[in-house]
Amino acid sequence: MKLKLIITSILFFASIDLFACSCGGGESMEEEINRSDIIFVGRVISRKVKTYTTDEKLESGEYFKYKYFEFTILVSEQFKGEQRKVIKIATAKEGATCGMRFKLFKKYVVYGFAHERYGYFTDRCTRNLKKSNRKYEKHYFTDELKDLRKLTAKT
Repeated sequence: MKLKLIITSILFFASIDLFACSCGGGESMEEEINRSDIIFVGRVISRKVKTYTTDEKLESGEYFKYKYFEFTILVSEQFKGEQRKVIKIATAKEGATCGMRFKLFKKYVVYGFAHERYGYFTDRCTRNLKKSNRKYEKHYFTDELKDLRKLTAKT
């Protein structure tokens, strides 16, 4: 009985990765700048859950529906893309699909991609970074901005 429990536990925990977000290797800042369509700093001012209905039919005859978040962000500084004061950016709602979990009223550096369905889209696999008030994390945000200013001034 104990052996059965151990084997079941191992199989369960081994399968958890199948449902987790997987991003692959980390991109350098230069690579991330080059592959992103929009890069900006801003404060999240709203979040909506939206639904996209696909052309794909399920066995039940209904169309497959995909839920996602649409965040509205008030831009304070923009490094790449069409200059805007407010940007709406979509991200997957489910964690297994690498959706970004922006917190309301927090400030972020955001890297996004143009998308025909959503306008702009981002996920946890980009260099998105939240501004932190924790002593040991404060410098990450400041350093990211310094490097972005330096690298995007050349382009």
